[in-house]
Amino acid sequence: MKTRKIPYGYMMRGGRYIINDEEGEIVKDIFTSFTGGKTVTEISNELYSKKLPYFDVSKTKAREKVYMILGHDYYCTQDKYPALISTDLFTAAKKLLDASTKHVKRGIDSVISNCFYCELCGRPLIYSRLYTDRRWHCTTKDCPNHTSDISSAVFADALYTIIRNVVADPSLLDTQTVISRYTPDMVVKRKENDILMRCHIKPLDYDRIRKGIFELASEKYDLCSYDRTNARTSEIKRILSATGPDELPGINDIRKILRKVTADHLANIKAEFINGKVIEFRKEQ
Repeated sequence: MKTRKIPYGYMMRGGRYIINDEEGEIVKDIFTSFTGGKTVTEISNELYSKKLPYFDVSKTKAREKVYMILGHDYYCTQDKYPALISTDLFTAAKKLLDASTKHVKRGIDSVISNCFYCELCGRPLIYSRLYTDRRWHCTTKDCPNHTSDISSAVFADALYTIIRNVVADPSLLDTQTVISRYTPDMVVKRKENDILMRCHIKPLDYDRIRKGIFELASEKYDLCSYDRTNARTSEIKRILSATGPDELPGINDIRKILRKVTADHLANIKAEFINGKVIEFRKEQ
């Protein structure tokens, strides 16, 4: 599936952007429905159920795209794109959208500081306060991420989208992991054969056989491994189960479920959860 280069609701004609009538009406309906009381999930599910192009990939993708539409102010400006909605309508929608994430935004930098890394070289990302909000870049001077400035707002939007998707569809966290694994080595196989051989020698040396069985059991136990991935997946789902489909968990809960977050120089964000599952948010170019 090709990446869409032109924002939804617009088309290019004669070297300039114009309104796509069909898509433009859908954009207007999204803003009107949201400010009228419908949730993002309700709106996106309706669009997905109609199998409308751009919203027909999955319910999760449809929800993500509705969030992105509601967050873009070019739908109400006359700068690069012709306005589709009024500034008042966009402001009302943005206020409602921000209300559900306000408690998370206040502490989002504390989450970033502890687990934000460069996707390209693996070094921590640091921030500067030369702007109104924090701008993050890599500490490695020859890394492409060293000269990039990823704002906390960009990071937050990406992380919010990832977490919203996980809250709405917890199966995104599932992994194909075997809980326990046992792989016998040559020592174990040799001891098994030794015990079997002694069981066929008359008279039976019960004490020696019993000792061999205990030693074999200890060797086998040392070769067993237990993977806690599934337990961690259940823990994440338990924490998120208290969050509504259009809500976000609190800062402390986000800290509990995230292991690491990375970003590249294009501001594509990857969130690694404590169960090892990585979910990516790719910025629209």
